[in-house]
This record gives sequence, C-alpha cells and structure tokens, in this order.
Amino acid sequence: MKKNQMICVWFFWVVFSLLLTGCVSSTGTKENVQSRSSEPAAGKLETGDLLARVGNRDISVVEFKKWYKDIRHHTRDFEEQKKETLDQIVLMNLLSFAAREEGINREAAIAGELRKAENEILAREYHKRKIKPETLASREEIEAYYADHMDDFATPVKVKLRHILVAVQKDAPEQEWEKAREKALGLKKKIDDGTDFKRIAQRYSDDKVTRSKGGGMWQREDLSTAYFTEKTLPAGIPEDVFSMENRQVSDPVRTARGYEIFKVDAKRESQIPSLSRMKFQVQKLVEKEKYDKIIEQTVSRLKEKYPVVLNTDRLAAVRFEKKKKKKKK
Repeated sequence: MKKNQMICVWFFWVVFSLLLTGCVSSTGTKENVQSRSSEPAAGKLETGDLLARVGNRDISVVEFKKWYKDIRHHTRDFEEQKKETLDQIVLMNLLSFAAREEGINREAAIAGELRKAENEILAREYHKRKIKPETLASREEIEAYYADHMDDFATPVKVKLRHILVAVQKDAPEQEWEKAREKALGLKKKIDDGTDFKRIAQRYSDDKVTRSKGGGMWQREDLSTAYFTEKTLPAGIPEDVFSMENRQVSDPVRTARGYEIFKVDAKRESQIPSLSRMKFQVQKLVEKEKYDKIIEQTVSRLKEKYPVVLNTDRLAAVRFEKKKKKKKK
C-alpha cells in the first residue's frame, strides 16, 4: 500500500516538473536534450548550498526546502523524510529529462499546459513586484479619503417601534374607514392624557402578533431584530417614523391594514465612527481604488505594446459539457 502511495506522489511531482521545466525550452531535438544533460551546470552554486545535481540541473538547499514542505511524507523520522524528499526530487528530474527526450513537452496538450503554467507564474511575479507595491495606502492617503467620505461611513438612524392597529378590511366601504379613524383618534387621546401606550396596545390593538408585547414590532427582545433602519423597515410603515423624536407618538396614520398609531420606543441617531475604528476598512477602500486605476493604466499601456484581438463571436459559441455526478454507492 505504501509503495503504491509513493508511486502516486512521484507521478504527481513528475507531471508538475514537466509543467515548470518545460517552460525553459520546447523546441530542442532528441540530440539536443542528450547533449544538454551532460553539460556542466550554468551559474554553479556554492558547494555548501548544493545538495545534488541531476544532469545539468543543480538542486539547492532552498529548492529542497520548498519541495520538503509540499511533499506528503510516509514516515515520521526526520532524516528519512529528508532522504525521501531528495529521492523524489531526483526521480522527478530524471523522468522530466526522459519526457523531454521523448518530445512529450512538444505535444499540443502538454505544450498548452506548460504555457499556462509559465503565464501564471510570470503574471503572479509581475503583479507582486510591479503592481502590488504601488497599491499600498499611505497614512496621508487614508486620512484624506476618510475626510472626503465621512458621510459614507455614517451609521443609519435606527428606531425601535411599537404600534396600535385599528384594522379595516381592504374592500370595506369608506364609512368603515372613517369609524376606524375615529376610534384611532380616541386611542391617541387616551395616550396623550397619560395612559400607557403598552396598555392601550394590549387592550385595543387588532394586531394579534404584537398585541401581547404591548405593540412591540420585533420578534425577540434583542438588538438585532428590535431596531429598524430605512433599509429594513417593513413595507407599509411610513418612513416618517425616522424623523420622530425618541418616545414620540404619532397621530393615526392610514395604511393598507387600517389606521395605525406608532411610537418610537427607542432611537439611535446616525453617528460617524472615528478613523481609528474605520482605519482597516478605509485602507482597503483606498487600495482598491488605487489598484483599479493601476490595472487600467497597465492594461492600456501593455495593449499598445502587445495588440489584443478578441473573437467575441467565437466566445459566444463556446460551450462546456456538464460533468456527470457520480452515483453514491
């Protein structure tokens, strides 16, 4: 079992090696490969940093450490793990030489994978070296962006509401609506005269869901559901509630359900958080803005140097086969 697992690991690294080392050359003949493998290594490494040489390829300590982290080991013994890693690197390079000698790296499918791997590696490195450093936000840029966009960071006004409903059927005649209005005005007068809003709601409101909570328009007594913003305000409730004062009770309002009286049970005014609290978010916004600008400029500049032609008609015709789901045994 262990032997089979080792073979699978070796096979993976061989394929990976083809993807990476094939980027060096894809036009050499069989004779060229043979002659290159016997040539002395270019840019010879210091002896202390050289672990092995396979053909004309040097294996350094730095390269070895990278492979060591990526390889799945089959022993807990550290010395055995190091030997196992080096053996796999050697095998990977040997099979890579053999594959190139056979011309496998020149096959269309493999050549495409090699080109893809090369492009990904080079693009990633160019991005890391040339683009990423230019997007980093300075303290001055963060402070300036915050000052210019303070209103964007303001928290919305939040209200905790109670209500009393005097219900009217949708198709009821106007006389029924007038009766409901008169009743609602009477309830509002009781509240203005000092009767507790919650008591009035519990006794007279036609909303069975909120009546037991004294007209409280929330599911639970917690902040996540008790407060409404303009975005979360349920349909049918007038937005005028946000302009009301804390503890203020509205006059009866005609809604789709009847006449309703609203009370702002608690209110949280809009606030602008300090820069110290928003620094991370502002930094990301600044860097995103700089990144978009740099990418746009870079793409425009490179397109002038390397013309791009897109066949959009052909792209529209591209289709992918859906993968069949494997049946569970």
